[in-house]
Amino acid sequence: FFSMDPIIAQVEDILEEANQEGADIDELLFQLKKIMYTNNLNLVDDVDLTCVSQVSLRGKIWKAALGAACDFEEYQSLIGRAVSAKSSNTTVADSIIQIDKDITRTFKGSQFVTVDQLSKLKRVLTAYHVEYPEEPYIQGMNSVAAPLLCIMPEVDAYYCYKLLIRDHMPTYFCRASGNNAGMEGANLGVAIVIMTLERQDPQLFEHLVQNSAGMQKFTQVSHMVFSFGGSTPGIEGLLQLWDALISLGFYVNPIICALRIIQQRELLLKASNPFNEFGIKGIFGAKGNLDTSVPKILEKLITVLRNLMVDRDFFSLVEDHPTDFTVRKLLKKHPQACQYLDNVTKQQQ
Repeated sequence: FFSMDPIIAQVEDILEEANQEGADIDELLFQLKKIMYTNNLNLVDDVDLTCVSQVSLRGKIWKAALGAACDFEEYQSLIGRAVSAKSSNTTVADSIIQIDKDITRTFKGSQFVTVDQLSKLKRVLTAYHVEYPEEPYIQGMNSVAAPLLCIMPEVDAYYCYKLLIRDHMPTYFCRASGNNAGMEGANLGVAIVIMTLERQDPQLFEHLVQNSAGMQKFTQVSHMVFSFGGSTPGIEGLLQLWDALISLGFYVNPIICALRIIQQRELLLKASNPFNEFGIKGIFGAKGNLDTSVPKILEKLITVLRNLMVDRDFFSLVEDHPTDFTVRKLLKKHPQACQYLDNVTKQQQ
């Protein structure tokens, strides 16, 4: 049998070297990300999803890649303040109400769904809004925190979650304000899915556009984008998908979503109403299985990214969309993507 022991030793050696004075952190992080992307860590990262008590090997890599530093006392203080915030008439109290509704939707039917894990998820989500009370909870933020709790304890998960929301995907979970649409990054993500489909599979793209009711039905793709895979069963596949997101950058999220759609091209091309498959209960939701679909997608991802990089304007949009609120202006060359975003904007008004 193939042994993953050398991989474990290599990761531990890199992490130890990173703590040495004068270490080349950028190079060491590159090595960690390469290990994560080129190896199936599910073969070595055997964790109990019902109760994660220590940081797993994958968790150590994710923490290092994100640069997360934990403060147990600060986190305990945030949890203590949440008790009083719940009974107040504030944005935080409203967020807690929404969190209570959302956590019950997390990884339905999986081993993750235990009282212990869902309690941790609620505390992590609540602590964030206690620390940043001006930011309301947005549906789908549970899908960002939950994968972290699969591989690391609660406190570690909180500080990784905070970095993800604030530094890696700030456009994804935002209310409409000024010139910025609500969940601007997620909406741009769907637009990128549309443009990627056109570039990678013109036949499927035309079939979907013809059945989209003026691009309106593409809103059914949104749960794939803003959940970062979390709306589909298969936690092992989800963690592999997140290995790719953390290795390459969360900007590849809509590209992966487009590849998931292309993977089902035969079924979709035969369907007279293909968008019936896109709902939360369809093949990209409850009927899907990331454990079987993700490995095949990751085999193709690098090649597809290289092909898409040829159009620098498009790829700049892809790279910047999770963090830059101004990139919508780069969409002027794509009428269908603009039509989709115009539809979303009208619905939000």
